[in-house]
Amino acid sequence: MKLNQEQLKRLSALSDAELEREIRRMAAAKGLSLPQASPAHEDLEKLRALLTSEKGFGLMDAMRYYNAYKKKYGAK
Repeated sequence: MKLNQEQLKRLSALSDAELEREIRRMAAAKGLSLPQASPAHEDLEKLRALLTSEKGFGLMDAMRYYNAYKKKYGAK
């Protein structure tokens, strides 16, 4: 799933809680499970930087980000 620039801009403008909720909603819609632990604000800022990068950002990019978070924090 590739998101368009307008969708990416909207996501990057969300609060931390809203951004996390939206990523979880999109992942669940694709049958993907994410860690229950919430990422730190600094990690969400890194995610926002990825969302606004020139190359674009898709659901699989989000999953790679969350899997790295899971590994970093040992979330189940």
